[in-house]
Amino acid sequence: MVPSIRNSLSMNLALLRRTNCDKIFYSKEVAHLVEELKAARPSIVSVLMPSFEALIESPYKAYAFHKTFAEAEDQPVLICHTSGSTGENTRSPGLEAC
Repeated sequence: MVPSIRNSLSMNLALLRRTNCDKIFYSKEVAHLVEELKAARPSIVSVLMPSFEALIESPYKAYAFHKTFAEAEDQPVLICHTSGSTGENTRSPGLEAC
């Protein structure tokens, strides 16, 4: 999950709990938010991502992916959620599996 800076700590924690998510990818700009989440839920695994510029300017190796579509089609790779501006945020149906 990518945490939202617009959500309160309790809203981000509720979203993590409802989606059964324990992994967060984040940029340095939201490091303070991730530290708060990890303090409240120590089981969270966090990964600091390089900037977009660093990603597109760096050489990279091909990623070997050996699963067939049938093996991988129901495995979520991204959880999209509403902003929570009108209440507790929720998952956007159908967008969590790519």
